[in-house]
Amino acid sequence: MHDKYRYFTLSLCIAMPAAACDLPEKVVGETADPMADEPQDEEPPQDVPPQDEEPPQDVPPQDEEPPQDEEPPQDVPPQVDPPSEDPTIVAQIAGTLAVDDTWLFIGNGKIPYRVAKSGGAAEPVVSAESVADTGTIELIALDDTHVYWNASGGPSFGYQLLRAPKTGGEPTLVTSKLGPNHAVPTGIAVDADYVYLTQPDIYNDLPNGVVRRVPKAGGEALDLAQAFTLSVAVSDSYVYYARLADNKSDELVRADKDGGNPEVIASELGQILDVQVAGDRVFWNSSDAGAFIVRTALEGGATTTLYSETGAEYFAGAPAVTAGALYWLRGGGANVGGVLSVDIAGELSELVTAPASSPYSGFSGAYGTRIAADDTAVYWAYEGLQGGAPRIYRAAR
Repeated sequence: MHDKYRYFTLSLCIAMPAAACDLPEKVVGETADPMADEPQDEEPPQDVPPQDEEPPQDVPPQDEEPPQDEEPPQDVPPQVDPPSEDPTIVAQIAGTLAVDDTWLFIGNGKIPYRVAKSGGAAEPVVSAESVADTGTIELIALDDTHVYWNASGGPSFGYQLLRAPKTGGEPTLVTSKLGPNHAVPTGIAVDADYVYLTQPDIYNDLPNGVVRRVPKAGGEALDLAQAFTLSVAVSDSYVYYARLADNKSDELVRADKDGGNPEVIASELGQILDVQVAGDRVFWNSSDAGAFIVRTALEGGATTTLYSETGAEYFAGAPAVTAGALYWLRGGGANVGGVLSVDIAGELSELVTAPASSPYSGFSGAYGTRIAADDTAVYWAYEGLQGGAPRIYRAAR
């Protein structure tokens, strides 16, 4: 306390009780500090902002891995077992046949089916609803990705050439263009870009018809030739078909794939029922007082008759053609029938004796064949018309 305040306070204390005037004693030697006895304001607390807790990082929650869209089921080809020398039943169904590396395709009624070549359940390639307004399948053909079929009749007069993915899906229309006198297709072939058709006028005494091609995805049809012919085949560069000559016997014609530069490569052949290309040869079968299977080179030249037979039970029908041999049905019903073969040297043999249908189910051999072959086996249909259930057989070549 400052001295002047001390004296003033002392003078006040003279009249007051002593206890009220207890004054702090001055410590000897203490330096007087006028502010020493003043109450020192406590240093106000520093306005230190509170250390905010580190805000939670805006870490996006670790979502559970979003569910992956289920991949559509892969069309895993089944394993193909080696064929037996004895015929085995592949499927309890029958119809016109085509085969690829894995599957056997069957045109049955309005629906194309596929079945594993070793056997199993027949799977429809399209739904029954999608082909309800179409006709009966008469021809069937394959490329790498699609199956093609000709359905004739149905609610509307005429036909529809349809295709669908081999793995299954919706059918799409390729063409329904009629030939002369409402002619429908009797022959079919497929290459990388086009479907080729023959449409003969089978109702007219004056033979007439057309060979045409259509883009595989559909589009405008191009007529390649005016000819009465039942079958057509294609190689890498050419199209082959029969044409009725002036002497009323067929001749075999080779032309560019747009129909240009037609050239007769064989003549006086009778009535050609079927033309096929395999390897570097073209094969055909004809009916003229008997049945004949003939071959020549793709460019023409000398012809070789591989087989001829006048017996009705040996009527060749449309053979399944491979590079090394041809196979055809000897129809005989449930108890008698089988598959005959001839190699390219002309050696005839009977592959198997088994139930078999007639080679064709339509006019004059015009419609789809009931036999097919691959590198290891032959497949054929028995439609059950002579007793027993419909079925498809397989046997080693």
